[in-house]
Amino acid sequence: MRYVADGSQPRVGLCSPLGRPWPDRLLLGNLLHGSLGILHYNLPGADMLCPVCLGGIMRLNLGCGSKKISGWVNVDKVAACSPDQMVDLEKFPWPWPDNSVEAVSLSHVLEHLGGETKIYLGIIKELYRVCRDRAKIFIAVPHPRHDDFLTDPTHVRAITPEGLRMFSQSANREWIAGGFANTPLGLYIGVDFAIDFVNAIPDEPWKGRFERKEISLADLQNAARKYNNVMREFRVVMHPIKQTTAEVECDQLSSPHRRRPQAEDQH
Repeated sequence: MRYVADGSQPRVGLCSPLGRPWPDRLLLGNLLHGSLGILHYNLPGADMLCPVCLGGIMRLNLGCGSKKISGWVNVDKVAACSPDQMVDLEKFPWPWPDNSVEAVSLSHVLEHLGGETKIYLGIIKELYRVCRDRAKIFIAVPHPRHDDFLTDPTHVRAITPEGLRMFSQSANREWIAGGFANTPLGLYIGVDFAIDFVNAIPDEPWKGRFERKEISLADLQNAARKYNNVMREFRVVMHPIKQTTAEVECDQLSSPHRRRPQAEDQH
């Protein structure tokens, strides 16, 4: 069963950072909206991670390693990877202009970055700065309770959908209004990201047991809360929310605190 995010027929499928569809395995649970299956998004004119660069729009494949994307700027700090651009993502500022990036791929990268909280928050701030309004950011990370995460000594930070949602200002305001203890990081550091969807991918034997209907979705979710190696990885798509110049000017004009016209000031 395939689901479409907006309820319409899919025009294009979710593609991997190499331009191929994600493997046709069970992608479990849009954790924010409760849907099940392989999710699709309709995008204007090109698929989500199609390896093309249209009209000079910059697309960054950050922490590319050996996995290059044709037509994207492949970025890594290791010269042996032969990247298009050598950049240490833990050093700021990043070398790209504000609002210059249309899409970002971070495939098994974020868990290697920001062992210090200050550095991790700096990475999030730079990601927000360089991306255009509603740029697509594609993230794949190992599940923090899977051996893929636990056995690699270069994994310094667990990345979860809930953790990424802390950079949503709408969620932050809900938490503040509700008196919750969640840290409103989006408001604190001046970024605002919206999560489009989250897929949690189960590992065997749980995947097979679910597909054979030996266990329910609730059983699988309960197992993931109790045991290691049930879910293998998360895949997240999110986008920054930014005001355009026109919106800022409109806000200024509608503000009750704006300066009165000169004629009124003289009275």
